[in-house]
Amino acid sequence: MSEPGPQFRSPLKRANSAESDHPMLLKDGQGIGVYPTDRDMPIYSSEHPPGLRRPYEGSQSDGENHATQNIRKRLSRTGSKGTKLQWIPVVDHKKQPIVMITSKLFVMEAGKKLNFFDMYADENLELLDSDSFADYQKFFTGKEHVTWTGIDAMLGPCVLSIMTITDQTNRFRVLLRTPDGDKRLFIRANAIGDAKAKNTITKAKKLLHHLMRVCKTDKRLESLAAVKFKRVKNPQFVQELVTYERKLVQTDFKVGVIYIKSKQKREEEMFANTKGSKAFTEFMEFMANGKKIPLKNWPKYSGGLDVTKNNDGEYSYHTELNGEAEIMFHVSTLIPNESYYNGKSKKPSIADVITKKIHIGNDIVVIIFNDGKAAFNPDSMTSQFNHVFIAVTRIPATSDRRTLYRVTVAYKQGVDAVKPKIPAGQTFEKTPEFRKLLLAKIINSERSAYRAMGFRDSRQRMRHSFLLHLHENSKKHASGR
Repeated sequence: MSEPGPQFRSPLKRANSAESDHPMLLKDGQGIGVYPTDRDMPIYSSEHPPGLRRPYEGSQSDGENHATQNIRKRLSRTGSKGTKLQWIPVVDHKKQPIVMITSKLFVMEAGKKLNFFDMYADENLELLDSDSFADYQKFFTGKEHVTWTGIDAMLGPCVLSIMTITDQTNRFRVLLRTPDGDKRLFIRANAIGDAKAKNTITKAKKLLHHLMRVCKTDKRLESLAAVKFKRVKNPQFVQELVTYERKLVQTDFKVGVIYIKSKQKREEEMFANTKGSKAFTEFMEFMANGKKIPLKNWPKYSGGLDVTKNNDGEYSYHTELNGEAEIMFHVSTLIPNESYYNGKSKKPSIADVITKKIHIGNDIVVIIFNDGKAAFNPDSMTSQFNHVFIAVTRIPATSDRRTLYRVTVAYKQGVDAVKPKIPAGQTFEKTPEFRKLLLAKIINSERSAYRAMGFRDSRQRMRHSFLLHLHENSKKHASGR
């Protein structure tokens, strides 16, 4: 028998320890580590995350039972060249491991397990900026400001707005919109020879000339110095800019939710489910902060679901976060299967669940609620748009009747992992803090996906088209600098 592997101290202090009496601090070992392997590598990595001893090195009492040994042997036999096997031992009440085999397309979020205070710290829950900001509607509308439009030879069509900040900072606020994104700048009053920042209208030429001088010193903006900006005086242009913002600033999110029963591996089987378990219903009501909402005549964000004839089902789940975002969930069990498919006559095909596939297959972020024992495999989903999977499993009830969930996040190659940090297999208690964290993860993950290569190019083209439209509309109401 080999010697036991090195011990690691868990960042999650024992719940029954004198060091902490917080109910969210779970016992050591209630979590999982991620161990990338292939058939020629040991079953654990030397970069094993703290929180668990190195698994399966030593006696069975060190963590390896007969089921674990059998699965490890099967993996070593079936692992093929070029396939990445992710060994994810789960230490839960039944001591059963879970194995996930992922393709090169998806990468699981790894890292050290976080304690309660780090997990729910404000800095971990911050929302990422969208690639466009709602600054014009927030700061400029209804206030004195000046707007110009122009065409940059390098950047394309641009819209520039400047206003006075009415406080003691003596600054002017600048909002520059280009196809690459929005840029927020400030100009101090003394930079244009004024003691105070006031009367943007009369200072417009001075401000523009100063800004062009600044652009010459910045490689990212130097081409703007040669742009012949035309001032827009038509008051209706304000509403056009507000409309532009609403189209590009992402505050509405549609999120797929798929319920998986035991032994379901094909996406057709998963989509065909028309009912979820009590645990699934409880989770959805928890995420939506209430019960199902009727879709017919639904007045808020619908996420593309039919709200007139119930073609996409009678109910769904909807929620909001901090007044900053609306989320409509596309729930696989609530969107109907095709009318001719009764679920009993044959195994389902994609054609039998095409309405579900159309909605959820076009969602960037998809939640997988897994009621089965086998781990979800991202390869089972055939979609070019699904970029982030958030797998959630409910852990059997604890002796003190707390509801716990284990969460693992997988990102498509090219999508950056973002806050809130959720190391693979992190365990959470069902609390309002966890709900807020998971919603923030959904929003940030989708925004991160839009920055990936494929989406970034399409959004850049969309911004270029919108800005060019604004520039063309402004010509008939424009004057010189």
